[in-house]
Amino acid sequence: MTLHLATGREFLGRKIIRPFKTMYVDFENDLGDIKDRLNKQSSALGLTEQERASLESNWSFVDSGDPERLLYGMKLDAGVEEFGPLVTLVKEHKPEVLVIDNLGLVATKGDLKETEDAATFYANLKYLRSAHDSLRNGAIVVLHHLTKPGEREGASPVSLLTSPYEFLSRAKGTGRLLDFARARLALAQETIGNTPGCYVLNGINRSLDLEASILQFNPETLSFERHEDQNLRFDAVFGRRPRATEICLQLPEEFTWSQAEAMQDPKTGKRFNKGTLSEALKLGGKNGFLIQDSETKRYRKLFCGPAQ
Repeated sequence: MTLHLATGREFLGRKIIRPFKTMYVDFENDLGDIKDRLNKQSSALGLTEQERASLESNWSFVDSGDPERLLYGMKLDAGVEEFGPLVTLVKEHKPEVLVIDNLGLVATKGDLKETEDAATFYANLKYLRSAHDSLRNGAIVVLHHLTKPGEREGASPVSLLTSPYEFLSRAKGTGRLLDFARARLALAQETIGNTPGCYVLNGINRSLDLEASILQFNPETLSFERHEDQNLRFDAVFGRRPRATEICLQLPEEFTWSQAEAMQDPKTGKRFNKGTLSEALKLGGKNGFLIQDSETKRYRKLFCGPAQ
């Protein structure tokens, strides 16, 4: 994800409006592992010269897992003086996106189990954001390993695909850890339909409706990518939206918004609701089922939906 942010390259079908200065602060992984991962992932992207230049100028990695490193042992749920070196790095590199990997290694007790601990942690993140204008309008992403719902003794399984709020709320640690966050995302392996080993990226956001992504892991590139089974992804995205499904199946191979707007529901003989139509087109675009030409504004279907 950070490579896409730094280069402005589309990520899992989501457009990135421009390259962002991105800093990855790693308290967990070995520097050699990161170099191997970076080489494989950047090679798989097939970056242009311009994108490589953006990556070199916008992406920075801070190795913090070695005892000899400046940030080793730093805690973000303690006093402000504890993470002064990180504030210095932020002022120096001016990141717009700061990724911290992971919370368990920057929390004094290995997790934030008490409300007071979570409050201090987020107060410190707020202080960190104030260190430079770049982060005031940017984002801080904190990675964390969670005990998934269903792994607790006696707990029934919960699907991240269909019940993201319940999935996240039943994860370990204090619930306030999630309450304070503007966006909460999770990645989990699930069986979808009859297909095991799928990865679901889903979550909740205070101000936006999020759409789940159905992914697969590519061991050659060490990257997650859209699942190759389009029928599976189509059913996961549109399965709970029967009206949007009807619209997608009825759309011609190429069309304009006006042509789509003029379509009639074969069951009622009336035009489809504009809001539902707009939602169907947005979902289709985000998930790679259709594409819109930026100049002509015409749409073209890339996937016609499951065979009827």
